[in-house]
Amino acid sequence: MNPTLKNILISIGGFILGNMVNMATLIMGMKIIPAPKGVELSDPQSFIENADKFTSMHFIFPLLAHALGTFVASYFICRLVSGKQKLFAIGTGLVFLVLGFFNLQNIPHPTWFAVIDLFLSYIPMALFGFFVAMKTLEEPEI
Repeated sequence: MNPTLKNILISIGGFILGNMVNMATLIMGMKIIPAPKGVELSDPQSFIENADKFTSMHFIFPLLAHALGTFVASYFICRLVSGKQKLFAIGTGLVFLVLGFFNLQNIPHPTWFAVIDLFLSYIPMALFGFFVAMKTLEEPEI
């Protein structure tokens, strides 16, 4: 298979996998820390209208979801692409960063969440995924 096409398909698969991890983490978080009474999370308007009812605890799993989703996508992509893994990791982080920025623009979040989310959940986690992938690709010493 053409290496460029292979890398594109791997990247698409990585983004899908990262988003699946993100959603699974959010769903798990909603079961552990339920939404405040009267908030219907499946209705974006209900979330926006009741944003003041959420506590700091309600934002732990979204932070974790964004970080884990980015990490898993980057790790997967860097393990499988042919060359330029660090560039792919940074690209992965940037894609998730842009999506996270749009999320922050459309849904109200506390300032502390926005700062932590934008500065720690995307580029640093994508690079962490790259470093872990590269470490696991190294040959063990005998």
